[in-house]
Amino acid sequence: MLIAIDVLLSALLFVICFFYVVQMESGRVRNLAKEVQNLEGGDLTQAITIEGSDEVTALEESMEGFRLSMVDKLDTIRKLEQNNREMSAEIAHDLRTPLTSMIMYLDFARSGIEGQNPEAEMYLDKARRKSADLKELIEKNFSFTAEGVDDQEDLQIMYAPEAINPPLIGLTSNLESEAFRIHADIRYERNRILVDTVALNRVFNNLLSNMLKYADRSEEVYITCFAKGKFLELKLENRVRDYSADEPESTGFGARILRRQMAKMQGEYDAWEENGRYVTVLRFLKVG
Repeated sequence: MLIAIDVLLSALLFVICFFYVVQMESGRVRNLAKEVQNLEGGDLTQAITIEGSDEVTALEESMEGFRLSMVDKLDTIRKLEQNNREMSAEIAHDLRTPLTSMIMYLDFARSGIEGQNPEAEMYLDKARRKSADLKELIEKNFSFTAEGVDDQEDLQIMYAPEAINPPLIGLTSNLESEAFRIHADIRYERNRILVDTVALNRVFNNLLSNMLKYADRSEEVYITCFAKGKFLELKLENRVRDYSADEPESTGFGARILRRQMAKMQGEYDAWEENGRYVTVLRFLKVG
C-alpha cells in the first residue's frame, strides 16, 4: 500500500514538474515571438532576451546576432548616406561660383553684340537660360544636402499655361533649331496644377536630351495637352530614328529622373515604344 502511494506521489510530482517546465518554455517562446515582432516592425533597439542553455536559448542567441548584424549594417548605410550628402553639398558649393561668373560673362557678351548679330544673340540667350536653370538646380541641391530642406515645401499651385508654357516653349524652340518639325495641340482650359518649377525644368531638360538623342528629325513631333480625369496630360510622340550601327548608349538615368521628378509633384510619368514610335506622357495633378 505504501509503495503504491509512493509511486502515485512520484508520478504526480513528475507531472507537476513537467507542466512547470513546459509553462516556463512556453513563456520564453511567447516572449521571443513578441520580440521578433518588434524586429519586424523595425525596432532594433530592444535586445533579445537570452536565458538558459537549451534549444530555445540557441534560437534567442541567433535572433540577437541577427539584430546586432542589422544594427551594424544600418549604421554603415547611415554613414555612407551622410558622406554622400556632404560630398554632394561640397560639389554644389564649388560649382556655384564659376557658374555665377559664367552667367555674368554671357551677359557681357550679349550686351556687347546687341542689335548686331540676332543669331548670336539668340544662342547667347539660350546659353544664359540654361546656365540659370543649372544654377537654380545646384542651389536647390546644395540647400537640400546641406540643410535638409524638404522638397515638398517647393510645391505650388499654378495655372497650367503659367507653369508649363515657359519650359515647353524652350523645348520646342530647341527642337526647331535642330531641324525638328512640331505639331502641337495644347488645351489647358484654365486648369490649375501642382508643380515645382525646378523639378519641371529638370523634366523638360531630360525630355529634350532624350529627343535629341533618339528622335527621327525627318518625322514630325506631336505634342498634345488636355485634361483627363484628375490629371492634365501632356503627351509627346515621335518616330524613333534608325540607329544602324551608331545606337546611342542608354543608362536609364533619364527615365528614372523623369519618374522621380513627376512623383515629387504628385504626378505621373509614363513612356512606351510601339511600331517605331515613342510616346512620353506627363500627368500633372489638377488642383481646384
